[in-house]
Amino acid sequence: MLTNGKDTEEISRQMWKRIYQFHKDISTPESFKEAGKLAKMQPELIEKAIAAIDQQETKDRLKKYTADALNSGAFGAPTIILHLPSGRISLRE
Repeated sequence: MLTNGKDTEEISRQMWKRIYQFHKDISTPESFKEAGKLAKMQPELIEKAIAAIDQQETKDRLKKYTADALNSGAFGAPTIILHLPSGRISLRE
């Protein structure tokens, strides 16, 4: 894992803003670097995150999380899934 929850939350927020508030492309490493700077991430962490994009482990995790979401009934974003002791509940109503 490259980041803690705080880093993940803030970089996600900055990427969301780039797409929906500023209408910027987020598909390039340069765009991620700019968002990372705004999220106050350490430069070496930004570089590690960019390098992780092409790693098979990252691709496998994305496939697993996508399959889990679909199996829980997700069909768009945002979908909220609660993890309870009794099992998963997908809130989409």
